[in-house]
Amino acid sequence: MMVLFDMKKIFVFFTILFLLWIFITLSVGFDKLLIGGIASLLISILTHNLAIKGKVRDVINPIKWLNLIKYLLYYLFNAEIKAHLSVIKLIFKGKKALKPGIIEVPYYLKSDLGITLVANSVTNTPGTVTIEVDKSKNRYFIHWIYVESFKPEECYKMVTYDFEKGIRGFCD
Repeated sequence: MMVLFDMKKIFVFFTILFLLWIFITLSVGFDKLLIGGIASLLISILTHNLAIKGKVRDVINPIKWLNLIKYLLYYLFNAEIKAHLSVIKLIFKGKKALKPGIIEVPYYLKSDLGITLVANSVTNTPGTVTIEVDKSKNRYFIHWIYVESFKPEECYKMVTYDFEKGIRGFCD
């Protein structure tokens, strides 16, 4: 029997969203807390079953949270910086240096959230855009500004492997 409202999931998701709200706004004023509380509660009620798959204990697992922080640090301070520098080099080299193309890249994650996070990480990184996710073939189709290979496994190693490795630690 499917439970429409799982109070444990709502409470955990509300707490996560509300703490995130406080962190983003950097304010504990009554008006900000009230707006954040109402928004967090509504979002929690409407989406708790989408946001929290499985058991609540999986969500509050501190190892997963540490892996999430580790991934965010990798993404923000390694992947993003390398990608920006690479695109800057291509800009200075001019149009002739570009080798754009669409590559097919396999993925090995199971969860929809993990697959989506990798696709978004690729898209948010300069020089690459995820065009499509083919779940029947477990493939991303990615536009790459400087294609180094069209072999799927080589593209996996160059474009998505590190993202998958990091996301697997907290998502799959």
